[in-house]
Amino acid sequence: MNKRGTGVLFILISAILYCTKYISAIIWLTEHDGNNKEIFNAKLNYIGSSFDGLILISLFIGVIYLCIAERKSFVRFYQSYGNSSENKNKSA
Repeated sequence: MNKRGTGVLFILISAILYCTKYISAIIWLTEHDGNNKEIFNAKLNYIGSSFDGLILISLFIGVIYLCIAERKSFVRFYQSYGNSSENKNKSA
């Protein structure tokens, strides 16, 4: 798997973890009678901030991998474009 695919995979993991946090809080909310905002926020706080840390770490790693892949792709494109224009100028 290349760096671009790895970056997208880490961003996907981050999105899945983000959705899982809220889905689990909603599932716990169904155990109580009524939909109360305070109970929902309490369930989100019960999940904890370590989950948020995992979300941010996987998002950060994914963005870094995508930036590295795009940078290499841009450098490769620029070098091939620059070399072809230099060759045209030399032949003229």
